[in-house]
Amino acid sequence: MTHVAKSVSLAVLTVVLWSGGAGQMSAQGTHSLEADSARWHEVQRLRGLLAGDSAGPAVILRLAVLELAIGRPERARELLTRGSTTALWPAEITTPLLGDADYQLGAFEMAAALFDEAALHLKGQPRGVMLARAADSYERSGRTDVAADRYAWAATELPELKGWLAVREARVTPDSARAMELLSLAPAAASRLSLEAQAEIKLAAADTSAAVDAFTQVGLPARAATLALARADSVSARELANEALSDSDTAVVRLAVGLLSQLHGPRTSTELRELARAYRRIGSTREGLDAAGRAVASDSTDVDALVYWADLLEITGSRTQALEVYRRAASFEGAAARSAAYKYGRLFVRMRRTAEARAALTAFADSFPQDPNAPVALHLVADGFARARQTVAADSVRMTLSQRWPRSSYASRARLKLASNALARGDTAGAIGWYSDEVELGGAQRFAAQYQVASLTSDALERRGILAVLARADSVGYYGTIARQESGLPPLNVASPSSPPEPRALPHEFLVLDLLRDVRYEAEAEALVEHIMSEQTRPPAELLDYAEGLIERGLVAEGIRLGWRATRAYTLNHPRVLRVIFPWPLREMIEEESRAHGLDPYLLAALIRQESSFRASVVSHAGAYGLMQLMPPTARQLAQRQGMGWDRRLLVVADANLHLGAVHLASLLERYDGRVELALAAYNAGGTPVRRWLRYPNSDDPVQFVAQVPYPETQGYLRTVIRNRALYKALYPPAELQAAGTP
Repeated sequence: MTHVAKSVSLAVLTVVLWSGGAGQMSAQGTHSLEADSARWHEVQRLRGLLAGDSAGPAVILRLAVLELAIGRPERARELLTRGSTTALWPAEITTPLLGDADYQLGAFEMAAALFDEAALHLKGQPRGVMLARAADSYERSGRTDVAADRYAWAATELPELKGWLAVREARVTPDSARAMELLSLAPAAASRLSLEAQAEIKLAAADTSAAVDAFTQVGLPARAATLALARADSVSARELANEALSDSDTAVVRLAVGLLSQLHGPRTSTELRELARAYRRIGSTREGLDAAGRAVASDSTDVDALVYWADLLEITGSRTQALEVYRRAASFEGAAARSAAYKYGRLFVRMRRTAEARAALTAFADSFPQDPNAPVALHLVADGFARARQTVAADSVRMTLSQRWPRSSYASRARLKLASNALARGDTAGAIGWYSDEVELGGAQRFAAQYQVASLTSDALERRGILAVLARADSVGYYGTIARQESGLPPLNVASPSSPPEPRALPHEFLVLDLLRDVRYEAEAEALVEHIMSEQTRPPAELLDYAEGLIERGLVAEGIRLGWRATRAYTLNHPRVLRVIFPWPLREMIEEESRAHGLDPYLLAALIRQESSFRASVVSHAGAYGLMQLMPPTARQLAQRQGMGWDRRLLVVADANLHLGAVHLASLLERYDGRVELALAAYNAGGTPVRRWLRYPNSDDPVQFVAQVPYPETQGYLRTVIRNRALYKALYPPAELQAAGTP
């Protein structure tokens, strides 16, 4: 083997081989979100060289590594099996890469053999990593005897993972006594995995009863129900399956529904009601409607069942029947009956039966003034009058709402609407009065109201004073940001450390976490992160150490959560706390993409912080993907416009997603002549509502445009991203200033 090949071997094994996880090993052995982040861009460049026949073996090898990293193992394998690649590079480099490709393709037995072969050429930790990966592959292929041997061997090379590997070895060891002995080595963070392994061991030993108990103890009732059913214990199976209906995993819920079907379904109204909820969660609304109806038939006094049946009737379009069921439920006593009375009136609103809606909702608010929905009911009544252009009646209801529930968020909305209507009538003093009431009451919209008071104040000096107070009161908020700009105060400046922080020893948990991610043990890595997050007694400074370590490893949402916990001891204005809660990972990549598309990098960072918290692989409930939360149809159109080959897998590749999102944002800014608030509104809600909102009075004023957006989610989104942008400017000076030591 040449000297070049020897030197590259270590780089491959410590930098690029294990690049498929959220984090990636750096040359120093520490996982970092920043490392090798522009993978897709480099793939594009190298593929260009390949197409032009100017790619040598080193380029082909690097391209194969990157294709693996972005989840395209079939391309990697094709590259690695080219004659020129395998001819120059030794097996110790290409073999583990081929193993990784086969593993991703699901060819676990082939992957195991390749990882085994790679281990023969290595020593120490790299050998341990290959053995651990071989063990996992053997287990997945059903070769449990070989897997047990490799887990034990890997533990000798990876002492930091000894307890974690012991749990895995126990899972595949035929000797139950030996397996239980291995489980005694499990670290505290692996307790759940250890309990699951115990359950599997008892099952393998044909002790089904003990296995049922063990799966129940570890919180896997569906698995326990399956075993109970297999041993003809239908009573336990039914009980456990009903418990599993409320599981957070919809796949478990589907399994539980199927088990109950085999058991001829639930029997009580409570069980039927929970089955109805489960059906709705898995998208089977019609079956849920049938189950809810059967729950009511089995017990016509079950108010919860009545309300849920009415909910499903409304969802499926049977509104008249839903009204009757809500009315029946409202005739009982208790919280569920009050909910039915509110929903009865609300459904009249949705059916545009205005007079009946007003009567029902007003009666509800009068009868149950302590119910949380009472102010909501009057808010709906006021909106109904407003839609009918009965402004005086609407304002009268809003005044009642403000007086009776002054601290409610709906009272805040009422006061701001009363102020807005006063302005429309030319009653500036009346508007200031309502805004001032909101400020004095400390309502949910107090900062918005304080800003409006300032904007209506004719005396320039007084106006600046109000804005200055607002800038201090809402120092890191949206209106504080706007007030600071308009009052002439200098931009927010968060002090930067005068010198680099003292290097701190890496907590042991992170050394273990890095290794778990190197060997692709995802369940174990998640368990360790959960353990880190669950510790409640860490000192504040240590809490921030852990937060920064998690963020560096791409676990940004978890780091932010620890940052918020640190605010209990520090203030939100503490510089280090702010930098944890508003981190800027992938900064270099974001700045490069911003330059390419003429974007403000602070705006792009602010948007990503709101959209995904810098998580490249996150998928929303609505089906939006990646850093910039792109919907697949939008991303496909953007890719086609850019001449990119469409591959859905790229949606969770950080720089590919960022590129498409930046193209989208840049096109929106161009469409709206650079108006950031309009581009952001369209990014969140689409262009159609923005066209409608531009017809509102004063929509040319950015602050007034945001204030008038009628979608609460979009309005909150705009305020947050605009605020985030100002914070990122304050927290992260331009790189050239930072290099020069300017805070």
